[in-house]
Amino acid sequence: MNIFHRRLIILIFTVLFLTSCGRKTLLEDVVVAPDSITPNADGLEDLTNVSFLLNRNATVAIYFYDEAQHRYTFRAPTPLSLNEKPYTVLFPGVVDGFVQPEESYPFTILKRVLPDGLYTWEVVAETAAGERQAITGTLMVKDADAVLPEMRGYSINPKEYSPK
Repeated sequence: MNIFHRRLIILIFTVLFLTSCGRKTLLEDVVVAPDSITPNADGLEDLTNVSFLLNRNATVAIYFYDEAQHRYTFRAPTPLSLNEKPYTVLFPGVVDGFVQPEESYPFTILKRVLPDGLYTWEVVAETAAGERQAITGTLMVKDADAVLPEMRGYSINPKEYSPK
């Protein structure tokens, strides 16, 4: 084997080595566990843990989609920085407010528990340079306390109050 062939072999191995050491994905180790919750405030299986590792600075959002593909926002897009440890957040079944098609209220709902059903969760990360990655999985919501509370017949007494 002459010197040209040796150099060619070394060059090929160097290129293969460098390309195998490519850049990490934006998101990794995305886990939602357990994959079933019962958000009814009984203290049992009310929460699930959402965790992910972010390999570059990015804006991260967490969404849930019902079987009709309606999107519910758990965490709006939020800038996060590269971190050596996974980010974690507990999900209690509560998302940004929404109104079901058959409902009508004279007020704005700010937060609300998801009703029972199978949901697809999605963790989305996007860098300032436009790199985007989304990881999905499923979560079952059972025995949710999704009925909005009503307050009726309340009064304030006395009608005037002064801190004297």
